[in-house]
Amino acid sequence: MSFGGKLASTDVSAATNTLLYAVSGRIGFDSNIRVVNRNDYDVEIRIAIVDGLTVNDLGDDDYIEYDTILRPKGNLTLTGVRIKRNQAVVVYSGSANVSFSIDA
Repeated sequence: MSFGGKLASTDVSAATNTLLYAVSGRIGFDSNIRVVNRNDYDVEIRIAIVDGLTVNDLGDDDYIEYDTILRPKGNLTLTGVRIKRNQAVVVYSGSANVSFSIDA
């Protein structure tokens, strides 16, 4: 099921788990998650699909990317990421000036 367009975006604070998007009312969908490093140096990023609707539900087994290196001015796109009802996307960057977005 395609909803088309951006669902959420955030410019994360350094070293802070951040809720990007939570699915509470939909059955689920395939999404695309994009990350952009606006720094002039490498950063480590993390992305997790959490069974729950808050950052507090994050567990070690939820990560789909962990300490992945994003090069200066680089980007990463994950396509076809399935997110179901009562799941959330939690993101993290070791540095500020990193943007995450999700679309469906």
